[in-house]
Amino acid sequence: VGKQIERNGLTPQQIVFSDKCLEKIIHNYTREAGVRNLERRIGDVCRKAARKYLEKKQGPIRVNEGNLEKFFALPLYLNPELESVYEDMWKDFMEDTWNKVSTDTQILLGCASYFTGDISLDLLKCLLGNKMTDERWRTALSQAYQYMLVMESGRNQQNGENGNFRGVRLFPIVKQLIRFKCWEESEYEKYMDKSVDFYMEKINTLDVDALYSGEKIFLDRGGELMILEEVLQFCNTNQLDSKYLSLTGNNLADFFFMRSKKMDLADDINEERRKVAERCQNHIQVLETYGMLMRRCIARNKKDYAQENLKKAEEYLKKHVNIDIYDCSRFLNGKAVVLFNVRSEIREAQKIWEEMLENCTLSDREISWCKRWKLKCVFRLK
Repeated sequence: VGKQIERNGLTPQQIVFSDKCLEKIIHNYTREAGVRNLERRIGDVCRKAARKYLEKKQGPIRVNEGNLEKFFALPLYLNPELESVYEDMWKDFMEDTWNKVSTDTQILLGCASYFTGDISLDLLKCLLGNKMTDERWRTALSQAYQYMLVMESGRNQQNGENGNFRGVRLFPIVKQLIRFKCWEESEYEKYMDKSVDFYMEKINTLDVDALYSGEKIFLDRGGELMILEEVLQFCNTNQLDSKYLSLTGNNLADFFFMRSKKMDLADDINEERRKVAERCQNHIQVLETYGMLMRRCIARNKKDYAQENLKKAEEYLKKHVNIDIYDCSRFLNGKAVVLFNVRSEIREAQKIWEEMLENCTLSDREISWCKRWKLKCVFRLK
């Protein structure tokens, strides 16, 4: 990456590649194995980014999964110029095996190929629920595994070959070839719409206490995080703002951080959430997101950044005076935490937590949180 950035007259401060973006270039835009081909593709991105930088004179240019397609016309498997290449690869590697499996198995594999990560059985069943019975489903999954088109993930070995598969992962080359044969934009949108509803239900019924106590939840799977990230991107791209805000409203950034240990990804989710809330003029959710950002800053000892977010939130509140502040419990909590930890304004922080207990509609966990912090104030003042 560094060599291509320098070769195209840029600096590392002017263009930034995310890790996920590099993975996507390898899987979707690199026609053959080898570093040289990957280098060419990165060079293509750098050349287009250099033109963009010179035109706008602003930066840095951030290349991520969401905007990668702007730098490439099409994923390789959809490029008409490469149709003959993929057709040859299909005949060499896939055609004979594909014709041996049932239609149900083909549907299952086609569905799994639309997603970036390892897809969980729960999500697959949700997407295909109206297409096959439980018995047909089990047969299709076992057949896919038998013919080595699928590498299972987390299979229950106690029950042998037909055990409890928790998730499936397609080999990257198999995924690209199946997409070459099966890809339909309308089908992709249908699966993504259903996935949004699936995750809405999962997250809204999630026991938050279970997450923080370290119990296993559906987000423990790495592939699930990748797919959920893709679903969020779909919501954002298609301006499904209310669904985006609902999906990210239950401290989702914390889930990503705790399960993937990627702080930047968690921060990006909150920052994107704030932009979405501003775009749809949901003033309460703008303030709530600032509250989430402040709390995360304090947890990571980024005190200056926490104060900066508090300042922005208060400026936003001055512009929108009709907001009922007691509908913004996360903002109030974030503000109180900053006052307590950064400014040492203990009495002001204590007053906020007392007002929250009296005026806000709080969950049991939030009530417990306010009482604990209020008690900390009492001890600090003594």
